[in-house]
Amino acid sequence: MRVGYVVKRYPRYSETFIVNEILAHEKAGLNIDIFALRPPCDTHFQNCISQVRASVTYIRKPIQGRVSESLNSLSPTAASYFWAELQELSKLIPDFWSKLSIAQGETASTVYQAAWLAREVKLRGITHLHAHFGSVSTSVTRLASYFANVSYTFTTHAKDIFHESVDIDDMKRKLRDASTVITVSDYNQKYLQQSYGKVADNVQRIYNGLNLSQLHYQSPRKRPTRIISVGRLVEKKGTSILIDACF
Repeated sequence: MRVGYVVKRYPRYSETFIVNEILAHEKAGLNIDIFALRPPCDTHFQNCISQVRASVTYIRKPIQGRVSESLNSLSPTAASYFWAELQELSKLIPDFWSKLSIAQGETASTVYQAAWLAREVKLRGITHLHAHFGSVSTSVTRLASYFANVSYTFTTHAKDIFHESVDIDDMKRKLRDASTVITVSDYNQKYLQQSYGKVADNVQRIYNGLNLSQLHYQSPRKRPTRIISVGRLVEKKGTSILIDACF
């Protein structure tokens, strides 16, 4: 089995959980290719990234890495690149043109990157795609999996579930078409299944794991009570709630 991991950016300093997941899969013998929709923008990275064996491919965009959000406003040069990419894919996937209607309503950049990814899936013999976050990475993955006739899964986290910008109909399509959807808490799973009904029956909860061998345990019996919270000081992380709970 060969799996393509699709993320918005790679690597990202705040997404250690993705790196840990990839390392665990590689340790289990899974062949992985990493695809990123954007280049990294951080200046510092975790040491564990150096342990990842998988290759990283940045999915290109036409015209200096940019493409308009509307097919109607593509420049002639961008349109020619876009058309050429679709033509190349149709050589590998004979029924591609009949499948293209699934992309109705998606942005031009999403369709372009999905076609590019589907071509790589065919050329590399990738048998499954997995995306992290149910936003643009899953939009690209969903189309690519359909074009290339492989299954896909994705992991939902927080902003891609609860933020006001989440498109309900778009999420329904992603939940419906994925073979399995992973989320990281019981609360997320319950929310998705209550909000989206039957199409969310395939949502499973898998906790983000830790390598316990890297953590040195000491009994708390002889230590003074002290709580340390590690995280970004932003509202969505709930630090204020933790402080209230301690009093």
